[in-house]
Amino acid sequence: MIFSKRSAPPDKQKAKKAATPDSALTQYSSQLSGEGLEREYEEVVRVQLSRLGIPPETVDIEVRPAGTMKDGRAVYLGMLRLVKWNARTSLRLLVALPVLEAKTRQSLDTTWLMDVSHFGGLWVHASGGVRTDAVLGDIRGAITQLELMSSQSEPPSEPRWSASVQAVLNELEGEQSGGQ
Repeated sequence: MIFSKRSAPPDKQKAKKAATPDSALTQYSSQLSGEGLEREYEEVVRVQLSRLGIPPETVDIEVRPAGTMKDGRAVYLGMLRLVKWNARTSLRLLVALPVLEAKTRQSLDTTWLMDVSHFGGLWVHASGGVRTDAVLGDIRGAITQLELMSSQSEPPSEPRWSASVQAVLNELEGEQSGGQ
């Protein structure tokens, strides 16, 4: 009896359990369920979109499981749905998709997600609301401008990208040239 603990009456024990937050182990294990992993991936993609200067209200993000690799780990895809057209930032998203995906992979490599799953990449889909004649005209015009700029031999008088995007592009270019 010396080592026994006093316990509260059963009604008070139930109330105490209900008021006690989940333990760290319970929270961590719930993160390993499919929905938790999807949320973690979504947050990484959201941060990278923000760094690229893409307004959150213009893109919906959905992360989906896409099967399982031979090692038993699930593959997750980041699905980006362009829901609101903004000529400057929407074109930036479309043109800089390889940069966005590379930065997302780089960021994911620093997380625990790669220990328990695989990243299958980013996919972009334009919602019906942005498939209008006006938007398609903007895209055609932008393609023409890009092609004209690339055909000019002299450097442009002003940067083609905003400073934040240019910094990301310079950083990525430096990593590629340093690694070769």
